[in-house]
Amino acid sequence: MNYCRQYAVDAMKRRGYTILESSTYLVVGDKDATVASVSLVPLSNTSIYMIIRASSSDLGLVKLERDAISDYIHKVVRMD
Repeated sequence: MNYCRQYAVDAMKRRGYTILESSTYLVVGDKDATVASVSLVPLSNTSIYMIIRASSSDLGLVKLERDAISDYIHKVVRMD
């Protein structure tokens, strides 16, 4: 699970986010007018469900940031 959390932290840092919280099941970051979070939900010993959210007053920015974080995680982790 820790390696998945680290991928979320890495994805946010690559996008310029300051990490506000990083616990076993949650990573929260802040960048300018955007807040993003990745929630990690274990399904089994080998499977994790990730929920990626972004919030901002600019809906285009929300989609861009959420998709960029998701794309990075998909590139570094094998997704089934």
